[in-house]
Amino acid sequence: MEKLNKNIETDVCIIGGGLAALVTALKLSEAGFKVCILEADRVGNGNTEKSSAIVTVAHDLIYYRLIKKHGLEVAKKYLEIQEDALQEIKNLGAEESDFIFEGSKRKLRKEKAAYGKLGHKDFPILKNQAILNPKEFVRLLVSKLKNVEIFENTKVSEKPDGNRLKVGEHTVTANFFVVATHFPYFVFPGLYFVKMYQHRSYNIIFRGKINHCCEGKKFEIRPFGEDAVMVCGGHVRTGKSKNQYKKVLKFARRRGLTEEVSRYAAQDCMTPDLLPYAGKVYDNVYVITGFNKWGFTNSFACANIVTDLIKGKNSGNIFCPSRPLSIKILANFGNAVVNLLKIGGPRCTHMGCKLKWNKHEKSWDCPCHGSRFNKDGKILDGPATKCLKKISD
Repeated sequence: MEKLNKNIETDVCIIGGGLAALVTALKLSEAGFKVCILEADRVGNGNTEKSSAIVTVAHDLIYYRLIKKHGLEVAKKYLEIQEDALQEIKNLGAEESDFIFEGSKRKLRKEKAAYGKLGHKDFPILKNQAILNPKEFVRLLVSKLKNVEIFENTKVSEKPDGNRLKVGEHTVTANFFVVATHFPYFVFPGLYFVKMYQHRSYNIIFRGKINHCCEGKKFEIRPFGEDAVMVCGGHVRTGKSKNQYKKVLKFARRRGLTEEVSRYAAQDCMTPDLLPYAGKVYDNVYVITGFNKWGFTNSFACANIVTDLIKGKNSGNIFCPSRPLSIKILANFGNAVVNLLKIGGPRCTHMGCKLKWNKHEKSWDCPCHGSRFNKDGKILDGPATKCLKKISD
């Protein structure tokens, strides 16, 4: 797909080309809107292709925590939204799989009680969940897009201003803009630099077989093709340089998995109150972000919300970006201030936080907001939109 090389006019401009952007484009185009997608790299690259792609309504042990933080009605709404998203994904051809919980008996008892309050009786084994291949799923979504222009290798660094967005020498004119760039690239408005942080998780694929997905205390396991198993875990906040693959390997070996095929890491945006952000940020600009490691059902859920809002429907949005937030945002803000005040460099091009060298992944990582750069200064993960000058470790 080509780079943006002209001025264009459209109904909705979506910035970002991952799963959430593609699903939103599909839904808006099906609703009759003309849509364009602007992707800085290649559509479906980045954290979408790195996803474990376990598709379930069970986002870790979340429901007893949602009830505690937000009350029963919000927890019910969250579950309903995820069930609808799961069904949509299954309708598109995802393979069904059971999802089994392991871990702390105390927390499992709490979660079982929460499921009971929400009308679910099949805990800790959830039937008819799903798994898929993220690359194949992206190709399927792209094939279904009608009345959608896609521009790759098109980096956006300016904010939309009214109905216009400057992209290098060209201008995109649109009635609505949707920012679906994993972590929003602009600082103001929205204040996402205090409302989110980023976590990395580490995935290793082994030779072996398993016929279900499993969620443990710190690790997830899923089938990967016909004769392989993916083990995911070692979660750590971006900016902490630790050899987390060691932990995944240790866990896998206890399961009898020893023949490694490949490994890679993924990055996730985390919110302090467990809910994603989906909705209007300002004027005609909407945002989708903060999936808390569960990007597939949350991408569909958020795409549904933003599509309805653009169509003029509003049925009570529990993912509203302007909702009151937990006191934990102060901890995120404090972490950012500490790293901003540290002397020396190199500094992140997003907000100037001091970067840390990650010797295990050979990258410069921002402990404030999760931007990452390779040793030549190229951006590996946002929200940074400008590369570093070439530096060495």
